[in-house]
Amino acid sequence: MNLVDYIEDFDLASPGAVVYGYRQGWVDKSYMSSYFSRLLLQEENNSNVDFQSLAFSTTLDINELESSISSIFSKESLDIIIDKWRLAKLMKIKDSTITEEEKLISLEKVYSEFDYPEDMFACSIYSPANGDPLENMYEVIRLLESRFDNL
Repeated sequence: MNLVDYIEDFDLASPGAVVYGYRQGWVDKSYMSSYFSRLLLQEENNSNVDFQSLAFSTTLDINELESSISSIFSKESLDIIIDKWRLAKLMKIKDSTITEEEKLISLEKVYSEFDYPEDMFACSIYSPANGDPLENMYEVIRLLESRFDNL
């Protein structure tokens, strides 16, 4: 599965998460367009001008796109959005068929990419914390999953 599949399959997709993913290069314009097109089909969203713009994002220039993105992005908690992507990336590592060593390298990259989140301290191979970094990753996944189960 690719990263966007995790966002979709685990019901983590939201306007802010999709926009953040686009800004990070994890979501392309065609996925963003498709996502916002689906949102427009819901009656409560069909008059949202920003959703309309992003539904046609494949035809917008970067300035038009940024205007709609900024408007949507400001409506969701950045911490929640970042944790959605962090969960998706950790789930992808967990589910991957790569070697344990490659998983540790990927885990270290995620830890760095998200600016060394406190709850992942024990996931680093450089951490003085006890335990297996991958087992600690599974615990972070459980914590993040429970956070989103309660939203």
